[in-house]
Amino acid sequence: MMYSEYLKNGGTGIIQLLANNQTLSYLLSDDIKTLDSAFLLENGEKNFSIPVENLLKNENDLTPIANMMKVRFGKTWKTLFNSIPQDSDPLANEVTKTTGSMDTNNQTTNQVAGYDSDTMVNDNSNQSTGSNKTTQTVTKMNYENLTNLLGELKNNVYYDILFSDIRNYIFVTVYGNERTL
Repeated sequence: MMYSEYLKNGGTGIIQLLANNQTLSYLLSDDIKTLDSAFLLENGEKNFSIPVENLLKNENDLTPIANMMKVRFGKTWKTLFNSIPQDSDPLANEVTKTTGSMDTNNQTTNQVAGYDSDTMVNDNSNQSTGSNKTTQTVTKMNYENLTNLLGELKNNVYYDILFSDIRNYIFVTVYGNERTL
């Protein structure tokens, strides 16, 4: 049986079932409906694995599977979701501009001593005078682009792993495990 047939026969979407059993309680209810629709769009034509299909022959309900997935993946999904940086994290702050300088002046005079004396006298034939000025600037940077990237990673990585885990658990996978992480 295909996932779309299960839903046509009155079944409830797997994402909604995971929300009902509090596995995805940290997601917004609007996100649940959208994710359920996205899961149907991506996986509507996939066939259930034989054990899942046998379960559905008795009763058109994936609630027992959703409960198994809660035990199997619930903590992992929540940990992954909580580890995603938020907009309010220090990573999104700005670095301020500071400028500093260091001036050095030096003068070197070579000295020599006579053949029969311990007293040093200046040798004016080789004198050097130098000046060195170093300036270092740290410019102000806005991490807005980085924050946007982190938001994209949140949506793409977390939801991809969520969908991949569900697919691997309930559907026939021709080439084996689809998860890349």
